[in-house]
Amino acid sequence: MAFSLRRSISYNLLFKYINLALSVASGILLVPFYLKHLAIHEYGAWLAVGSFATWFAAMDPGIANLLIQKVSRSLGNNNSLDLANYVQAGISISLLVAVFVFLIGYFFLGRPRLLA
Repeated sequence: MAFSLRRSISYNLLFKYINLALSVASGILLVPFYLKHLAIHEYGAWLAVGSFATWFAAMDPGIANLLIQKVSRSLGNNNSLDLANYVQAGISISLLVAVFVFLIGYFFLGRPRLLA
């Protein structure tokens, strides 16, 4: 079977829309379950955390995917120097993002409190 860019794009779009539809449906269908098992303030916190996670996922610049490609190429070419540089860059970027998110949370929320 020959590679078809049109077919590949069509399948990709189809499954992306199926994933979106299932996500929306599960979100709607699980609301009664959440309301039955969580207090209203806990449900509000659940929605806020979910919203932040969605925003962070939408703002993903694709560094992880790029790192996977670069590491794979370095391994395939037996280039250990490039491999070490890519792994170091990935860890450094992840650490910077984690510190940035922690500082944002600390300055906006203050000392953490667990649903008090």
